[in-house]
Amino acid sequence: EIFPHLTGWINLSPEAARVLSFLLAFAAIAIALTLVGRFLQKFIDVVLLSFVNRLAGAVIAAGTMMLLLSILLNLVLLLNHNETVISPETKQESFFYPRIEAVVPAIVPHLNSRFWDEYVPKRYREEIEKKSDSLYQTLPEGPSVDSGFQKHYFDVNGKR
Repeated sequence: EIFPHLTGWINLSPEAARVLSFLLAFAAIAIALTLVGRFLQKFIDVVLLSFVNRLAGAVIAAGTMMLLLSILLNLVLLLNHNETVISPETKQESFFYPRIEAVVPAIVPHLNSRFWDEYVPKRYREEIEKKSDSLYQTLPEGPSVDSGFQKHYFDVNGKR
């Protein structure tokens, strides 16, 4: 934990110290992941697994982008109480909106519960928990991305 040490070293308000501690933790994690990534890159170069490396990189990059987009979208939704930025019609018509929005609420409950209880305001916790509970309901009706492919090549609904 960085927060208790940070308040002892630097004379900051608790709010500023929390923000600074999260930024420092984020930077430390980013540096550690970069170093691990470089080590894995060297290992993969030695073993000649460049295709697997590129495929894994693409999967990780897609997951990272989904997470970042979901964080941004959920922040916009928290600040968009009048639904002026994203209209309800746009939300309903969008294919990606429910899928991207669902990423953060699916991850947040699995984070450290002490952090969750101490630092996330109660009204945001309730809203995120409500979204997380709604994840177990079905996604909006409509064709999936590859439904035409599935219907053509596989036994869907007892027909081929």
